[in-house]
Amino acid sequence: MIYYYVKNKENYLKDGWILYPKGYPEMHEKVREFELKKYFQPTQDLSLSNFIILFELRHPLVAEKKILSLYRIPKETYNAIKKNRCKIVLFGWMENWNDRAFKRIFSVLKETHNWLEEKHFIFITASAEEFKDTNYFCLHANKLEWQWHECYYKKVDRLSKDKRFQPSDMFLCLNRRPAWHRFLTITRLFDYKALGVITHLNKGSRYTDLQYDLALASKPYNDHYNHFKRAEIKELPTPRASVVPEEDWYGELNVDETIEQQALPNELDEDGNLIKGKLGRAKKWYWRKPSTGEVFWAYSDEEIKRIREEQLTQKYTPRIGPLAKKFKLKIEPKLPFIIKNDKHNILKGANPNKDMDAKKYLKAWIHVITETRVERDGGTGYKPRSDIDQDLFISEKTFKAIFYKRPFLVVGQQGTLKRLHSLGYSTFPNMFNENYDNVKGNWRRINEVCDEVIKWVAKRKSSKQELFDECSSIREENHNNLMKRGGELEKNLHDSIMGILRNS
Repeated sequence: MIYYYVKNKENYLKDGWILYPKGYPEMHEKVREFELKKYFQPTQDLSLSNFIILFELRHPLVAEKKILSLYRIPKETYNAIKKNRCKIVLFGWMENWNDRAFKRIFSVLKETHNWLEEKHFIFITASAEEFKDTNYFCLHANKLEWQWHECYYKKVDRLSKDKRFQPSDMFLCLNRRPAWHRFLTITRLFDYKALGVITHLNKGSRYTDLQYDLALASKPYNDHYNHFKRAEIKELPTPRASVVPEEDWYGELNVDETIEQQALPNELDEDGNLIKGKLGRAKKWYWRKPSTGEVFWAYSDEEIKRIREEQLTQKYTPRIGPLAKKFKLKIEPKLPFIIKNDKHNILKGANPNKDMDAKKYLKAWIHVITETRVERDGGTGYKPRSDIDQDLFISEKTFKAIFYKRPFLVVGQQGTLKRLHSLGYSTFPNMFNENYDNVKGNWRRINEVCDEVIKWVAKRKSSKQELFDECSSIREENHNNLMKRGGELEKNLHDSIMGILRNS
């Protein structure tokens, strides 16, 4: 048994705060028990040989400096921590907290507890990256994988044998939070919407997630659409030349031999300052562009001709690409996309984490999973939540397809399938070309997934049925692995932590 020290056994989250963080409703609940109870138990006994202090990273806001600076480790535990009888467990199994996040958290705690060392910490994170050469101890745990072993599958199994819920929808693509990669995906699949199922909210939908503190989806929706638009423009072929008025080619091109040699009006240094010319007199060529009236100067006829050529062959970059335009004109006016009689109401901000309305999952041949993120390793991609670094992360969206025993494609981060394989899950290379998992470019990777969905839709029903049946053993083994890993997660964490405590 692992004992975690608390002063308030009924709500472990309340311990240690000088002032409770605003916007953290769990903090104000009278009772908030730790979810792992079989091998973890609260205690107020400091005489134990080994114990831990549990600090759960339930939401990104608790890692913000202005919030975390209000937290204090109980003074009575200092001696046990210094003697390695006690470890501080940063429990972040809801997010892909990475090494950079740990360093930020540690630096804030170090300011208020200057004796702390990294070795005093055990960092538990849902990040699927490998943590190497750290001075702290790191363990992997993903609540969004763990939670499924608690779900009652017998009812789902019974429904799966009902003729009404046999696969008929070509694909299922569920979306709630606006994200640029979801906009791209539903735009690519929109023409096949009548054959599959796509959901997505609109700007006016409720969006009450704590980390955004918003009433409606409009701001993140607009932010992500603008990024989608900019990302597409970068991916377009080489911009075409603008249409040049014919008279510009015959604009005034001449030489002035009377002007004193000095910096030309268009000659600037790196800081934007006019370059000072030499004294004396020199020929100065110029060209006047009739369509704008601009005058360009040069010290030689070759130079002025080059300037004219550059001006007349400027590349034209469109303000919007065809996919972003299609989304704006054809898709956005029809949003929201919802499933009739679905118990899960995305318009009112319902979180799909444990959406158990099994019918829609069972009626789809395949699941097209638009994961939480597509960027990875901090990347250069869009990060609307800058407090969360882009480590590899697999959410309930992927595990849900596994729970319902469905083949799937993942619109997610590079290497997602590879990581699933390392966790004991199989994917479906006989059904799809899974090379997309190795593609580094986010835009290209998403498009390759969509290409595979479109190829799937084009197959005959008999071919779909044959491929679906062929992978039945994979689907069953994946489900069993999910339930096994979830059921063993608490014990594995217990054993790992106990090993750390004994050997420190």
